[in-house]
Amino acid sequence: MEQANTQTPMRQEQLMMLIEMVQQLFRERNREQEPEDPHVTTRTPVTDLTSYPAPTEALPSIEEDFFRSPLTEEEHKIAIHSCPKTSSMNYTPPLLNDTASSTAKKTDSTLYGIHLALEQAIRPIEYYVHCRIQENPGMNTAENTEILIASTMRALLADIAAIVTQASLVGRIGEQATDGSRGIGRPHSQEANG
Repeated sequence: MEQANTQTPMRQEQLMMLIEMVQQLFRERNREQEPEDPHVTTRTPVTDLTSYPAPTEALPSIEEDFFRSPLTEEEHKIAIHSCPKTSSMNYTPPLLNDTASSTAKKTDSTLYGIHLALEQAIRPIEYYVHCRIQENPGMNTAENTEILIASTMRALLADIAAIVTQASLVGRIGEQATDGSRGIGRPHSQEANG
């Protein structure tokens, strides 16, 4: 029980620390490459990973178009229902006010679908971390590469969900401004001032 309390998911501070470490490495790398012309600034080059047989065999979809390769309905069901929900996680996106316009409801429906897809994408990550901890009870999760990758992926997906939520809330506030209705998802600070 005590071990479960010490194994927390990656926090935003940890993500920011990782980003800072990567940026520091890039700064050090750029210092080594002094430009010949003082008026020319060297930028960090974009790095591409060229696919080769080992990752292609491990991830066959790596060579497919990321945005045009959806799972079949059956694959989707298997992937989602093979992993349980985490009981302490709130997966419920904010609801839309019934008085919203049909345009707002259509937009909200689309955003709700994105929320559900992100929630479903996070479940296998959470379950994977659970399984790894169960397989290795004494594992130092703070230094385990697999846990760090899973935690980073979960943090990135949660960040996308937060961006979608914010877009939904901003849309509701804009809707409220044009039709006078009051959206349920409206931030409390604006509710008090609005």
